[in-house]
Amino acid sequence: MRTFLAWLARPGERTFNDVDHLVALFKSIFTYCSARKRRYKEFLAEKTGTDDVPLPPVPVVTSLNSWFKTVIHHAKYVVFYKDFVDEELNIGDATNGLTELKEILYDPAVVAEDVNFVAASALKLVELLTWFESSEIRIHQAYNRVTDLLAWAEYEANSATDDKYKKAFKDTADKLSQYYRPTSRSRFTQPGMDFLKAVRVFDFKQVSLLPCDELIKKIPSADSRHVLTEFATYKAMAGDVPSETTVVSFRHASSDKFLLLSRLALWYLSVPTNSVDAERSVSQYTTVSAPQ
Repeated sequence: MRTFLAWLARPGERTFNDVDHLVALFKSIFTYCSARKRRYKEFLAEKTGTDDVPLPPVPVVTSLNSWFKTVIHHAKYVVFYKDFVDEELNIGDATNGLTELKEILYDPAVVAEDVNFVAASALKLVELLTWFESSEIRIHQAYNRVTDLLAWAEYEANSATDDKYKKAFKDTADKLSQYYRPTSRSRFTQPGMDFLKAVRVFDFKQVSLLPCDELIKKIPSADSRHVLTEFATYKAMAGDVPSETTVVSFRHASSDKFLLLSRLALWYLSVPTNSVDAERSVSQYTTVSAPQ
């Protein structure tokens, strides 16, 4: 899901490098400066009339969501930043970070357009990344969610009137297409494409929309005569399952009727869509093992 950052791909070709620079500079001016953090919150409280304005999120290199959420935060308050930076400079603390921020914030294209554009466009990415980070069983929906994002990027690329924004959406769509609509010229592809498509047959809500007889053959160990017999019965009754039933509860409830098929379904539906839990475990282990 790193395709959105294709906008920021190479130093010489960055489409929104000023937005990226603004995020980095805001992070730097608050590092080791608790007094500035306090002044920032007091300044925005006065400007917005609310006392619960949070500090900008701190973006983490290994977390795309943190960068997007930081830009979304800045989009809410960026109209006030020029005055805040001017006040900080008047205090006499003319750091390089504040000086560079002042230069960026005096560019109306950054303040009024690019930050808001990236923030608005990132909402779908944040939603999808958060969805993928879940520990719930969702592998049967993964292919559809990504192709929905691809369709959205293609639509926006065709609808955008500004060349820069059109390119941003086109780059995103092209990158996703390389993985999910591979051609003979695609350098990188999604290695689990066939599986991501095929595992959808275990979702009774999708059965009527899929070429199930073709897809079931791509499921490992599903090509036996007994499994295919159960699958034919499952297809016939899938349309009668109440829509509020979950995929997992249906599989458990029908395990007696579809003994082999249910076993396969629960096995493959349990394939994780991410490595978040493993990464969190490593982080926790590092914390526990760190010298006191």
